[in-house]
Amino acid sequence: MRVRSAGLLLALAMVVTGCTGATLYDPPDDGAPKARLSIETMLGSNGERGAGESTVAIFKVDGKRLAENGGKQRVLLEPGEHNVAFFADHQGTLRFGTLSHDFQAGADYLIWVGEGEGDKPYGAVLVPAGSGVVNVYDETLF
Repeated sequence: MRVRSAGLLLALAMVVTGCTGATLYDPPDDGAPKARLSIETMLGSNGERGAGESTVAIFKVDGKRLAENGGKQRVLLEPGEHNVAFFADHQGTLRFGTLSHDFQAGADYLIWVGEGEGDKPYGAVLVPAGSGVVNVYDETLF
């Protein structure tokens, strides 16, 4: 009975260990066409919700994490449809949101994170970066 239990425990440990390794996002090669996506916070500006440190970061692309811990401020994407998960933390209120878009090669995109509405503390919009024209590609409250 002990041999059977030891084998079962070993198999269970192997399954659990295999499940803990997260697949990380693999950005396109240097020579491949790509879109550039950045994230910025507008939290705490203009006296909103008081002063305090705000953290925003891109967390996942198409379900694959960008880093083992936390996220990144910028990511390169292959052209095409992608789901991007991100987080915001302002004064201890941590929330996660997602946006989707058909990203174009050579284009720069920006996620702006700011105040939300009602029971959603944050809002985010995906816009072209630096163009001066604010076309909203996608938006969410989270």
